[in-house]
Amino acid sequence: LREIARRAGVHIYLTTGDIVYHNRSFVGIHAVCRGRKNVKLPISGDVYDMFNDRLIGRNLKEFSVTMDKNETALFYVGDINVLKKSGILRNN
Repeated sequence: LREIARRAGVHIYLTTGDIVYHNRSFVGIHAVCRGRKNVKLPISGDVYDMFNDRLIGRNLKEFSVTMDKNETALFYVGDINVLKKSGILRNN
C-alpha cells in the first residue's frame, strides 16, 4: 500500500510500519515497534519535540528519533518563533 501511495505522489514520512498523523504544523508518531525512526518531512522547518519540550533542530528536511514500542511522540514542524509567540512552550 505504501508503494502505491508513493507512486501516486503521496509524501511518505516513515518507511517503518509505525502510525503517523500529520497536519500543516504537527507530526505525531505512534511506534508499533522499538527502534530508530527516520522522519522525512515534505518541507524544511524547525522541529520541536512537544512532549519532551526540546528543540530537535532548525531548518530540517529530516530527523531521527529513537522510540520504545507503543510510545507516542508529537513534533511541531514550522517556524519555532511562531510556536514561542503562542505561549504554549514551557521553556519559552
